[in-house]
Formats: sequence, structure tokens, C-alpha cells
Amino acid sequence: MLHRLCRACDTPLGQNFFYQERCVFWYGERNEALDSAILDSTPPVGLRFCPNCGLIQLDVTDGLTKILKTVYSSSCSKPGATHGQNTAYSEKLTADYFRAYEELAGDWIPEAVLEIGCQSGRLLYDYERRGSKVCIGVEPSDIQPFSRPDGTRIDVRHDFFTPDVVDSDFDFAFCLQVLEHIDRPQEFLGMMRDVLRPGGRILIGVPNEELALISGNIGMVIHQHLNYFTRDSLGYLLGQAGFKPLRYIHTQDQPLYVLAEKCEPSVQPSPIECAPSLKALANEYVASMQDKFDFIREIVRRSEGKVGLYGANCAMANIFSWMTDIDESKLMVFDGDPKKQGKYYSGIPLKIHAPADLCHVDDVIVVPYRLQDQIISYLTHTHPISATVHRLY
Repeated sequence: MLHRLCRACDTPLGQNFFYQERCVFWYGERNEALDSAILDSTPPVGLRFCPNCGLIQLDVTDGLTKILKTVYSSSCSKPGATHGQNTAYSEKLTADYFRAYEELAGDWIPEAVLEIGCQSGRLLYDYERRGSKVCIGVEPSDIQPFSRPDGTRIDVRHDFFTPDVVDSDFDFAFCLQVLEHIDRPQEFLGMMRDVLRPGGRILIGVPNEELALISGNIGMVIHQHLNYFTRDSLGYLLGQAGFKPLRYIHTQDQPLYVLAEKCEPSVQPSPIECAPSLKALANEYVASMQDKFDFIREIVRRSEGKVGLYGANCAMANIFSWMTDIDESKLMVFDGDPKKQGKYYSGIPLKIHAPADLCHVDDVIVVPYRLQDQIISYLTHTHPISATVHRLY
């Protein structure tokens, strides 16, 4: 059974503006346990938007719900790149977050901090070092809490977030790459509001789907993401939940960030009258993504040798899933992450190679949307290669 009402405001939804009958369920590095547990590895994907609040949302079937429960409850599931993983990219993510925090909140040091979906709690440790007195995290997985230099560990509550789990109040709460996974996002924000002191603030980080729609981001659609936010839809949702948005960060190379303040409940925000602009964005997305597929086909067709696809992520899985006419014998897959090299990832039928093997291709297409500039700089300046490097976005 599909959700036919908006999961944020219960407004009836229209028809799909995007639909694929088959889409590989991306879960990262392949393993036999998950491969056998996921009975339907290519469930359909469909997107609709709410004409009232503007929230774009994924069709959720009973079959998809079962898959998500299977993956989220499996001990074989591994998180993607995140904070506290002792890698250069993980450290970069942490530095990027605090640059964003300072842009939004200046030099404010909250006394009591809550992070929802904190993984090991590495960011909470950094808040402690900056002067916060109370730092608590909530994380449903059984990942081990981050260890301080003295051997003690960050206070991480292993559970799904409810006010009862933390049993405290805070002047700052944040969640990163969480809200897009939540079935009832307004209720979730309401619970965040319940644990805040008067005048408390929240910081939300979600994928920036407004820019993804404009650019035709092939990796935007993923089964685990139930909600797809623009600035307007996120602001509307926060207003519904009793928050006043203060500042946004809205760029291609970062998540969509918003800092908002708890305020007194007021009249429900009026509809944002987004249907015309969202319809235009939806049409632009479908056309722009088709252009990307045509571009990839043309590079593969005219290349005399092999073509490299760089960046093994969900976008690459979508390319193989939706471009059924692509000649896999002419392709190689690459990634700069040593943990991925030599392995197979869900939806990607080819082994992942290290950048050192780029000498075997004539052309390279950079796949990840947010990392276009960084990867192109790496391939053309830091470690220049002889192959022609092509920007997908």
C-alpha cells in the first residue's frame, strides 16, 4: 500500500513526476547475508510532491518497508562515510560541519547539546572540547561510542529518539542526514522541540534536493530517503513544528543546512503555493537526468578504449540500474577510498579499482554530484592522469 497523503501535512498527493520500475537497492559493500535477506533487490522508485507544503516524497510500499527493516536491523549493515572513522575523508566531514556551524551560529557555545543519529558521537566530543558542559547522543545502531583520550566514552543512548530516551533538556539539538529517513518528519521535529529549553535552537542538515533537481542529480533518488527537501519545504515544516528559521546554507557542495529557534506556537503557516514551481523543477529534473544518460552513452560510444566511472556511490548504482543498454565490457569503476578498492558494491556489477589503474582507460566520467570539483581537481592537478576527465554536472 502506498502513502497517498503527504507524510508532513496529510494533503492528498498528485501523480508521480518520476518513476522507475526497477531500481537497485543500494546498501553499500555487498555481502552474502544482505543479498540473501533482500528478496527483491530492485524495487520500484517513485517521487511525488505535495502541492501544499512542497515536500517531495518517495512512494513507500509494504515491500520497501520490509526491505528497510531488514537492512536497518541487520548486523551486516555498515554506515557510509561519517564522522569518527579515522580516515582523511571522515576528518574532512567533521571540519566541514564545524565551518557550517560557525557560519550559522557564530561563536555561540551551547551549554547542553543533543545529537540525534550521532553514530559514535565524534561531533559531541568536539562540542565538549569547545566548552559545552552536557553532550548526549542518540543512535539506534550498536556502534561503539567515541572514546576520549582518558578512555571514557561519549554518552550515547542506543535507541530510537524520543524525549524519554534522553530525559533531559537542551539549548541546542542537531541531526545530520537523518530527517530525510523519517516517516513522519513533523512529529520528529515536534519531539526535538519538546526537549529544548525556551529559546533553544536546532540545526538540521539534509541533502539539498532543490539544486539536485535543477542539476539532474542521478544519485538523488535512493530507497532509504523518504523525504526530499528544498529550502521552502524545510522552512514550512519547521514553522509547522514551532520553529523560526534563522539562517540557511544553500550550496551544491554541502548539505542544505538550517539553524532554527524554538518559538511560541503560532497560526499554522499558509500553503507555500509551490505547485507551479515544483512542477517546473520536476520536469527539469527528468530532462536533465536524461541528458546525463545521453552524455554517458556518447562518451562510451566514441571512446576507442575503456571508459572509467569514478566514484562508487548510489548514483553509479542507479546508472547501471537504469541504463540497461550500456556496454559494461567497455567500463571500469574507480574510487579513491582504499576501503572500497578491490570490492563489489550493491548495484555496481564491476570491481572497484584504485586511481592507480586509471592508466587503463582513455576517458573518465566523474559521477558524484557534490564532489565534482574536488575529484576533478584531484585527477587533473593533484595526481594528473593521461585520460580525458569529463564533468557529469
